[in-house]
Amino acid sequence: MYNLPCFSVSATLVTRYALFLFNNKFPLRKILVLLNSLLTTNLQRTKLLPTKFGVQRFYLKGFRLSVSGRFETSSNPMAKTISQTVGTLPLVTLENYVEFASIPIFFKLGKCNFKV
Repeated sequence: MYNLPCFSVSATLVTRYALFLFNNKFPLRKILVLLNSLLTTNLQRTKLLPTKFGVQRFYLKGFRLSVSGRFETSSNPMAKTISQTVGTLPLVTLENYVEFASIPIFFKLGKCNFKV
């Protein structure tokens, strides 16, 4: 019963990992591919979280990665938004547990926002 495989990937861990990759000058597409592969390997895995009803088991059903702002590779002054969605994101019902995280990333062209 206690030997269940639990994933420890949280939204804050993914945003911190993305910030680490941005600071090490990885290209944006490579960062999105790395994060996508990290999260898709953890789809349908169990996560135990403390709630007001006690410790409950949750499953990773899907995720969305979104980067918005002016990137270093773009030379035009318009901001862009790149987003990737894998799986289902049930945001309407109250029965599901949804984690959000957002972190600003500063480039020489301005500020970008990374959301999970």
